[in-house]
Amino acid sequence: MTRSDQGAAVVLGAAVSASAAVGLVIAAWSVVGPDHLLFPALVSCLWFGAAAFVGPGLATVLPQRWSIVSCAEVRWHRRLGVGRFDRVLEVVGWNRVVRAMRGGPDRPGRSGLRDLQRHVQAAMAGHGAGAAVHVVVALACLLVGATVSSGLTAAAGAVLHGWPVLLQRSTLARIQRISPARPAGDRASP
Repeated sequence: MTRSDQGAAVVLGAAVSASAAVGLVIAAWSVVGPDHLLFPALVSCLWFGAAAFVGPGLATVLPQRWSIVSCAEVRWHRRLGVGRFDRVLEVVGWNRVVRAMRGGPDRPGRSGLRDLQRHVQAAMAGHGAGAAVHVVVALACLLVGATVSSGLTAAAGAVLHGWPVLLQRSTLARIQRISPARPAGDRASP
């Protein structure tokens, strides 16, 4: 299998995963109903799991410029508490799980930066898709008058996908800062 065939297979896998997850959200809407308190939990569980399958394929088709993090954005990450969110994930052990999923050491050398960047971009893309789905579902719930489900879906999307996207972008900024492949003027500063 050539490299382009592998890339096409990853994108196809992401499309199938995303379609299945959207289909399950629609099924949950039909079976449980948007006004049931179980509905936001189903949406959140489905898309938290789907993010891992959707992300790698989606990351291959997103423009590379979406992975460039400006210094101003890094300052916003600090204001929004992304560092605190990362520390919470470290305390509860989630970061250890993520490192194991990536198959890499806790602190990769320069040779592992490209691999780490690829994993971070995939996580960012997957969580971005999950955040977008949560926004769409929250708006749909709002339109049909299921305000509690709308609020819960939006809140879950912010915690499960919004902050993780910011955390991945913060990690990309650190990679940019130490990566020898980027010109000095393009690196984000702390």
